[in-house]
This record gives sequence, structure tokens and C-alpha cells, in this order.
Amino acid sequence: MLLVIGCMVYGSDFVVTHRTPNGEVVSRVVEDETGDFSQTAMRPKAPVFKEGDEPEWITLHIKFEYPENLIPDYVSYSQVGYGYYTLYNGEDEVELVIGKGTFKHNILCSSFVSTDPLANPDDQYLVFLQIPEFTDGMEIIVDAHTICESYNFEFLNNEGNPFRIKHQLYDSNTGQVEIDSDGDIDELAGEFSIYHSNGYEIWWQMFQLINCSYTDGKSRINLDIPVIHTNQLPENLAIVTGGIGVNGNNEIWMIKTEPADVGGLYTNDSKKYTTQNFNMCNTPYMYNEDILTHYLLCTAFNGYISSTIDVWFNIGEICEEISTNILMCFPEASMQGISTVQCLGGLGTTDTFSDPNTSISSQLFLQKNGEVIYQPLNITFGSNKNASFDIYTFGNWEDNNFNKMVNPFIPSDVNKYKGIIGNNTPSLTSLGLWNNEYGSLPTELADMLMDIGILGFGYTGRNGESMGVDVLNASVETEKEGSLVKYIIYNDNVLIDGKVPGFNNTVLGCMIEADDWVPPTLQTLMFMNKEGDVTDRFQSAEEASIMFYAGDFVYTYNEDDTEFMMVAWPLGDIKVEYAPYGSDDFATLTVNEVPDKFFMPGYGYCYEGSLESVDRQSENGWFDLRISLTDENGNYQTQVISPAFKIDSLSGVENVSDMRESLQIVDGRIVSNSGNAVSVYNIDGREVRNDNLAPGIYVARIGAMSQKIIVR
Repeated sequence: MLLVIGCMVYGSDFVVTHRTPNGEVVSRVVEDETGDFSQTAMRPKAPVFKEGDEPEWITLHIKFEYPENLIPDYVSYSQVGYGYYTLYNGEDEVELVIGKGTFKHNILCSSFVSTDPLANPDDQYLVFLQIPEFTDGMEIIVDAHTICESYNFEFLNNEGNPFRIKHQLYDSNTGQVEIDSDGDIDELAGEFSIYHSNGYEIWWQMFQLINCSYTDGKSRINLDIPVIHTNQLPENLAIVTGGIGVNGNNEIWMIKTEPADVGGLYTNDSKKYTTQNFNMCNTPYMYNEDILTHYLLCTAFNGYISSTIDVWFNIGEICEEISTNILMCFPEASMQGISTVQCLGGLGTTDTFSDPNTSISSQLFLQKNGEVIYQPLNITFGSNKNASFDIYTFGNWEDNNFNKMVNPFIPSDVNKYKGIIGNNTPSLTSLGLWNNEYGSLPTELADMLMDIGILGFGYTGRNGESMGVDVLNASVETEKEGSLVKYIIYNDNVLIDGKVPGFNNTVLGCMIEADDWVPPTLQTLMFMNKEGDVTDRFQSAEEASIMFYAGDFVYTYNEDDTEFMMVAWPLGDIKVEYAPYGSDDFATLTVNEVPDKFFMPGYGYCYEGSLESVDRQSENGWFDLRISLTDENGNYQTQVISPAFKIDSLSGVENVSDMRESLQIVDGRIVSNSGNAVSVYNIDGREVRNDNLAPGIYVARIGAMSQKIIVR
């Protein structure tokens, strides 16, 4: 039995409920007004209680006292968006039933609404009470007369001036928007939250700034950052606000103010702006024609990422490359009870809001000592930045500090990443939620492992980006050979530089009769030059090297079964090979374990090697990579990444081989336009009959030449 308390979901449209002065409850849907700009908020999950572990339920009697210009709205004991709350019902006394001790604070938040018709309806009137201890039946007076602090916020550009929002002319009949005046940004989406020093949000609100008029005679709209009115904040509370401004699709402003705990006017420090340019590449196989750029801004307290604001901007049809200039102004701030408040950003692309949507997103980055640096967080399952099982360690469950998950051996300087985000063949990571103490895998579960999530996989690019689009486009097949169950995963969702087809093929072999049947996995793959830059393109083999993490990951509990985490055991065998692009002529690459770079959670054992032994000519300079991992029980992962890296000095011709154009699929057969005989092999190297070929990836051989080809 699971008990979930009050989840709330946010999307591009969201519902706002408020109470009018006469006590009527009014709900309205706030829609994306221009049709090309939207914002969402991601919040922590609601508290979940196991059976027998429910909190003590108590009833609080809340009495409201307030001046004539205010009327109660609600009172809550919770974090933002869920928890325990009750609405004002026209009576000045209400009951609030709570689960005692659910949250790490004993703070009640009460909201009031102004009855002044001239007041800004978006301004907030809040009373916060710190209660030493909640007891059943206790009476609590919430007095709005104590509201005495006003918090005003203003965002400044890098010249120290308030942002000018461009005026937009909106045609409600066609949905088209025209910019008819100068300004710094088209629109700005923001949020402000009141935080406790333990990192919990007590209260939260989003806002949007846009200057808009209408061609059909509707009035001009001018929105300002709302004012927050509160009583004197209890100890260890502070307001943090931030925003993301969009100037077309090529310039993004990310802004945060320092924490505020007394009323006044607060701005960002315009002298702290830093600038960074990012290049992103869309995949040609996204589901929709319209593509959105995705920008996010996070707030972290003592390393705990507590809130995230997302902004999506429609850039229209698919393009090969997007170049975005990001201006960041993040304070190196602190607040009472918290030594560090960090602000992090991220970016990516996604298709329009399909279900499911597809995406490519970068790692998080932050501003530190006047520079922009990557935060190379645990990237299991494709840059998973959420509080997932794989990034926990024993003793790290309470704070979930992302600083403890930052791998110091992965480059953090964003200028070290020379590739384009999304423009490479990704590597696959696979993990299993199976404790060895569970024993062998029941046969009846073997066909359902992927569906029920016991065995999962994700893709990560060379720049540390999450490749969710590849996961959704991959296909999975299952084969059984006695106690061995194989999961064959195909992903042909890559077109490098708009012209070079690529694919990832991974075979997971599981010995299901063993107590440990979960296969080992590749974790992080990067190629680097002599300067330590992350890139997959080199002038010569002598300057190129490979680095990756791998391990036999085991899902385990602590002694009292209160926490779980992944533990990495050593591999039984590892083999790394390369071949000219499109061939199966693999040769060995030597890699060595680097014990000093072992890192958990989630990374495991580090391996490094030089590519200087690569001496075979590739017609277009690209090479495939095959990595084979085996554990002590015979479970294995074999991963083919095609293409994986490029060496110009070993390129035989300038363009892709003409042989690729000479092959075609006719009535389920692979034939050559030249009329030469074609031999066909499956991805495991076994020759198959060239007739009625099932969808999948094959190797076609004509004489001494071979080429991978996809049958759809």
C-alpha cells in the first residue's frame, strides 16, 4: 500500500485557482499567449509512505485575522505544489489535517488576496509562522496585520539597465506575432521561491513578462514582476528569484538574484555576467517537424537541486545546427543557515510536445569565479540529472548533494568540448534493478525486463548530453539460448554532419540462472586530443586517445534496508576494437585500467588508451568502435558504435564511399547495382540468407569490401 499526498503537474497550460472577495472560488487556465513560447516547472515528488510507516495525523484549528483590504485564500503545511492545505471557505476558522513530521520544517504558509480593485492581481500577500511543535487540536492564529515587508525585484542587463521587453503585435485571428519595437529580449519567464535553510521550498510562483498589443483592438498588456508582501520572515527563510530571457533563438539570458530575507528592491549584479556559446544539432529522426529549444535554470542549496524553471522556444522546422549565445548572471550567494546557494543552467533541443516527446539535452553548467564550467554529474541513463537510484550512495540520501556526484576526472571547462551537442553516435548504458540476494531470474520475467524497468538503457553523447530521442527510436529484440537470454538493441537514429549515417547496436547477454544475471555496462565514453579536449575528430592517430568508464554494477541495500545504491564490481574481461567505417574488419585497441580515476556513484572503473595504433585506411576517415565487456558469471555487453571517431590522415577519399550508394534493398534482398554477388551477415557475424530479410542491421560483403546497411 502506498499513500501519495497531493501531486500537481505543470505543463505549457496550467490552472490557477483563487478566491474572490465575495468568497467565490474561480479557476482559470493560463495558456501560452503567443503560441511560440511556454514555460513549465519541475517539482519534487509528493511524499510517499510505506505501509506501517504513515505519519501521525493531527488536526490544527486555524483562525484568520486580517485588515479590510485583504481576504484569506488558503493555509498550507507543505512544500510547493503538494502537501497539506485547506482553502478559505468564508469562515474565519478552518481545520487543517496534516501528517506530523512529514517535512523538515514546522512552518505554516497562509496566502491572502487583495480586495483593492486597483491592486496588481499578481502581487502576493503571505504570512509565514514558525511553529515549535505541532500538537493535535492546537489553535493557531494567522494575522495578516503582521504583513510589513515588501520585496520588489528587477532584472538588469549587462549594461546595468533594466531589461526592455520588445513590444509585440499579436494577431488573434492568425496567431502570428510581429515585433514592432526595439528592446533587449522578446519575453522573460521567471520564478521566485521562499526557501528554508534545509533546502525545501515553502512557497513558489512563476511569472512571465511580455509587452503585447492586438491587431483586433484589444488593449495593450504590460506585465511587471509581482511584488511579494510578507510578515517578517522566520529565521532561515529567504526569497530567491530568477528568470530566463529569450532574444530570438540565438541569445538567452539567465539571471538570478541573491537570497533576500528583508524587504526592499533586489536586482542581479550586472557586473557578474559571463558569456558562453553553445552549438546544438537536431536529429533527423525526431517525431515532428517543429523543433523547440529548451533552456533550464536551477537553484541548489548546499548542492541539493531544489527547483528548476524550464523555458521552451519554438524555432520552427528542423535545421542542421543551432548556435546559441548564453549570458549568465548568477550570484555566488549564501543565506542564513546555508553556506552555498548555487544557480545552474542547461540547454537542449526537443520536438514539439508530442507524447512522448524526444530530446537532446546537455549537462548542467554553472558560473564559478567568473567562468562557465560543466558539472559532469552522474550520467547513467543519459545524463540523468534527477534523484535516480544510480546516483545515491549510502549516507547521501538525505541531502542528495550533486557536488558529491561530480566526477573530477571528467573535463569541467566547457571550452574543452569541441563537438556539437547531439552530432555524434551515442553510447549506451544499461543497468538492472536486481539485488544479487534475490537470486536467479524467473524465466517468465525474461521477456518483460525492459517493459517493467528491471533492465533499462539510455544513450549519452560524447559531450555528456542526454540522447532521449535515441532511446525512443531504438528497437529491442529478445533471443533465448538455454539459460542465456540476449537483448539486441538497434538504434539507427544518427546522421552526422547531415550526411554520414550512424548507428549503435548493443547486445546484452544475461545468464538468468545465475544470482547475478545483470550484464556489465559501458558508462561514459569520450575521445580526447593531446590538450585534453573532448572531440571525436582528429588530424592524426598520434594525437587521439579514448577514455571510458565501465563496470559490473550491482543494485544493493544497506544493512537495515533503508537505503539502496549501485556498487561497481570489477569486470571479468574487456576488449576494445576498431574497424574502418562500414566494415567488419576489426582490430584490437589496447586500453588500461586507471585505478586512480575510479569514481562512484555510477561511474565505476576508468579505462584509457591511445589511438596511435590505428593504421587502417578508412575511405571517409571515420572508424567504428566495438567494446565487449564480460563479468565473472558470463554476462556480457557488446556494443558497436558506428561511426565513433574520425582521423583525417587515414582518409582515402574526400567523400563517403560510392559503395554505399551502390547497394539497395529490393523485395527484401540486398543487391548491388554493379551486379556483383552480395553476402549478408547479421550483426553477430553469422551469415544469413539474402532473402526476405527482417528489419534490422546487416553487413553486406562484396569481395573484400563490406558495408553495414539498414533494412527497415
